[in-house]
Amino acid sequence: MSFFSRLRPANAGGGFFLGATLGLVFVPCAGPFLAAITTAAARENFGGRTIAATFAYAAGAAIPMLAIARGGREMSARIRLHAERLRMASGAIIALVAIGLVFHVDDHLAQLTRATRRSSRTRSRRGSAAERELAKVRGGGEALTVKKKATAGGLPDYGVAAPIHADGDWINSKPLTLQQLRGKVVLIDFWTYSCINCLRTLPHLEAWDATYRSKGLVIIGVHTPEFAFEHVTSNVRSAVQRLGIRYPVVQDNRFKTWDNYANQYLPAEYLIDRTGHVRHTHFGEGEYPQTEALIRRLLAASGKHAKQLPDVTPTEAMTPETYLGYARIGNYTGSRIVPDKPARYTFTSSLFANAFSYDGTWRVGKRRQSLRSRTRG
Repeated sequence: MSFFSRLRPANAGGGFFLGATLGLVFVPCAGPFLAAITTAAARENFGGRTIAATFAYAAGAAIPMLAIARGGREMSARIRLHAERLRMASGAIIALVAIGLVFHVDDHLAQLTRATRRSSRTRSRRGSAAERELAKVRGGGEALTVKKKATAGGLPDYGVAAPIHADGDWINSKPLTLQQLRGKVVLIDFWTYSCINCLRTLPHLEAWDATYRSKGLVIIGVHTPEFAFEHVTSNVRSAVQRLGIRYPVVQDNRFKTWDNYANQYLPAEYLIDRTGHVRHTHFGEGEYPQTEALIRRLLAASGKHAKQLPDVTPTEAMTPETYLGYARIGNYTGSRIVPDKPARYTFTSSLFANAFSYDGTWRVGKRRQSLRSRTRG
């Protein structure tokens, strides 16, 4: 290694050799972007944005290299003057990192970072405007087509609705397809029966079903489970009966329909017109009057509205969901988790907001844990 570090361009094959060596490091970083540019260039809608992105990338790659070429020699001379101090400082940093790893400081930092991200997401979703902007970035309705089109009435058209893929039983109905439902207005609701946000939305869905079914509205609840027990058909049937749901519900145990819609949320609503095109999306709770107004618009409905129900969407800061299994654990702090084996845990000396800690002997599984002692949160 020291031999290569002493080579100079004149006796190392010249600039070609150095450039080829640099390419081995540079290409893995540049490759994905260059592939994206190539794909964009091959599309019919290649235009100014692709050209601008290409020039921005070229400038971003060239300017640092030019700066290194211009200032590298002077900088290296300065570094050599303080080489001994730099070696000592680097050694001290490495030692501190090693000590941190021994005492699991990295775990605490990771848990703190995840908790901060969760708290930030909770705060940002309190406003419906922020939620809509998040939806544009993270998928959902905006991912249904490359470009949405506006109709004369100003209502967006996201293109033909993706198919429903049943991964389990149909409840309250025989199997349905969107093709069979052409001529009807369809509201697809992604939900799961243990999701509190979904449960707060259900009364509004049930009221719309009761009021507008006779006018041509079909609501389909796509039950996409979060936990193992939610895959069980008998559990879902029992929940549907207990909750008084009368519209069709289909199990989406392998997330096929979820993926078809590039969905990211529970609950999530996709409103489909009589021609089978998605015309409106809403993610999370709230905005019930706006959704009902669009249902009525697509149905060309007149007469009575659905039963007026209060919007109980929380507006204050909320504690994020707590998952005790290691697959989705996010706000845990304390002893290192030992997957699927009984292990001794001890309470941490301090907890950040909304965190929890184990104490005693626990067997922490992927989605569950065996309670053998106590927990603190």
